[in-house]
Amino acid sequence: MKRSPALAALAAVWLLALEQSARAYLDPGSGSMILQLVLGALAATAVALRAFWTQIKALFGLRSAEKRRDGGNGGANPPNDRESGQ
Repeated sequence: MKRSPALAALAAVWLLALEQSARAYLDPGSGSMILQLVLGALAATAVALRAFWTQIKALFGLRSAEKRRDGGNGGANPPNDRESGQ
């Protein structure tokens, strides 16, 4: 049986019409827990970004600092005067 969006809208209106207050209480410990959750999520995001930073830069086509330093030749050192016989 296929459910229509109208039935879902009717169910949502019905649930909102029958809403009752929750009479909930948030103590100071709850605020501290929410703060810890937010700070933990920020720290985890920072660690994940740091761990995958080179892959993220490669995804957006940014060259790494090593490629900029060596001129983009893949890390190969240019020959010096002694190796070239000059």
